[in-house]
Amino acid sequence: MPASPPPTGPVLPRHFLLPSGTMVWRVHEDRWSSDAFNPSRADPHFGGSRFDSTPDDPYDFLYLAGSEEAALSEVLARDLWPNSDGDRLLAYASVAGRCLSALVTTRELRLVSLRSTLDLAAVGQDEWLVNTDPSHYGQTRAWARWLRQASDTAQGLAWQSNRHRPTSAFVLFGDRCLAGTLAVLHSHTRPLYSPDGIEWLNDRLRAYRMRVEPPR
Repeated sequence: MPASPPPTGPVLPRHFLLPSGTMVWRVHEDRWSSDAFNPSRADPHFGGSRFDSTPDDPYDFLYLAGSEEAALSEVLARDLWPNSDGDRLLAYASVAGRCLSALVTTRELRLVSLRSTLDLAAVGQDEWLVNTDPSHYGQTRAWARWLRQASDTAQGLAWQSNRHRPTSAFVLFGDRCLAGTLAVLHSHTRPLYSPDGIEWLNDRLRAYRMRVEPPR
């Protein structure tokens, strides 16, 4: 469906309960701690990511994924097209200064579910909301603001990663998550830009026909 405003009538969002003790992953800049929420505010119309906070509804946020591969794909495979051989080559700049971290939820989290066709229909949407390209992220951020209002107990959103289906992707709302909601598994934090990190990453991405070109 084309971009459309949220419905004006009452809706009943469906929810997904992310259990306590669930392992999740994220790719982040190494200047941030593994469990740090992003305090930045995206422009309401330009730039930013799908469900970032804006000045119209300021909240810190944190994107997560249900597997290592989904976390890597969500960040590294954006706008990455196969070459004539069918391979996708990543510039070293795409991993410079970035880490992959694993965390564990310490309590159950209640998330608005956008994981299925029925979940999306419940809020008056279809797959457009979770699949549309960055040119429409101004609209998807407006929907995130509306979904927060429609379910004021929700601590985030859950949907299928459109780069690693059917693995779930999540965004958590910092103003609705208690301190310590995520425990960092420090032994699983991996710099992606070191020689060992690039070797590990290329081994992990081989099945996806992706690889990072080491720095010259």
